[in-house]
Amino acid sequence: MMHQNVSTPGLFALTMYSTCSTSLLSLPLILGSIVSQDAWMIPIVAGALGYLFVLMICKLGQLYPNKNLFEMTITAFGYWLGQVCNVLLVLLALATLLTVMNYSAGFISSHILITTPKEWILAISMTVVIYGVYLGSGPYSLFAILSTPFFFFPYVLLIVLKIPEADGSLLLPMLQQPVVEYMGAFLFYFAVTAINAIFLLTFFPQMTSDTKKAVTAIKSGYIFGNIILFIMIFLCTSVLGPYYMSTSYYPAFVLAQRIALGGFVERVEVLITVIWFITIYFKITVYLTAIIYGIARLANLETYKPLSLPIGMLVVMLTLLAFSNTAEDLFYYRYIVTTLSLIIGMIIPALWLTTIIKKKKHSTKGGIAK
Repeated sequence: MMHQNVSTPGLFALTMYSTCSTSLLSLPLILGSIVSQDAWMIPIVAGALGYLFVLMICKLGQLYPNKNLFEMTITAFGYWLGQVCNVLLVLLALATLLTVMNYSAGFISSHILITTPKEWILAISMTVVIYGVYLGSGPYSLFAILSTPFFFFPYVLLIVLKIPEADGSLLLPMLQQPVVEYMGAFLFYFAVTAINAIFLLTFFPQMTSDTKKAVTAIKSGYIFGNIILFIMIFLCTSVLGPYYMSTSYYPAFVLAQRIALGGFVERVEVLITVIWFITIYFKITVYLTAIIYGIARLANLETYKPLSLPIGMLVVMLTLLAFSNTAEDLFYYRYIVTTLSLIIGMIIPALWLTTIIKKKKHSTKGGIAK
């Protein structure tokens, strides 16, 4: 299958954006509703363990330097079992993409384009994504690099403007929730950040020229993404408080709305809009690329490009059919997608690793026998 090279900075940017993206808006709400004022602790613990999972994914990728994710599974498990794994991975990417698209459209229709029908918002947004996927991973990874200043400037400005308002008393008392709640928050964070890394194997290592630098880029991108999320959750908790954070559907947006400096600096919530638009575009693009590559592998096609438009439009239609309100979307995101991510995203790498270990033991025994 034809593929384009992804530069090391481009892989860093794609990893960082796909790690934080919609989580910038959704995680403060969901973690706050689960563990209240302790939400800021979850990125530290879950992010650290997620880093180990990302390292494992990188190690698995390095064993197949000239293949992408969907070719690796066939090599590791054999044709038929590998294709079954590919179907599950495509379904996981599709299930995640549907909720990301619906959440995105909901934010745009409720805060930006209030009178525009949701169907048009989804269609226009997906058209831009389809064009990026059709051009290939090379051009949109370059665009990811070029967009980083437009991401970091408003993000840092938001931190500078809000950090003086942080109130440490809103973080107290600590560790008052049942252990089960902390486990639920941990698994949710782990599912929506670390397990996403498996789809980076769509690019890595096949589309990278320097494997070692690419591994460093993925690790750095994941760390930066978690730091970004930690700071946002900490600010929402310490400025808004656990009550407003867990009752506002878009806490980060509410956080930015509260910025006003003497009637001179106002309407700063546009900062969150810029940050979020950049991250969400690349997350949707990464997932759509994974879906298209997976289907192309299942159908044994030579190129993925003819699939870009029909699959993109199919995603729009499925998004409209899947959700009728925001409550359904939140339930689907918190429980169904998280469960699928934990099951599929953990079992396939675990079986993969077990297969590699068994093959190594078998080859070692064979060498000793000889």
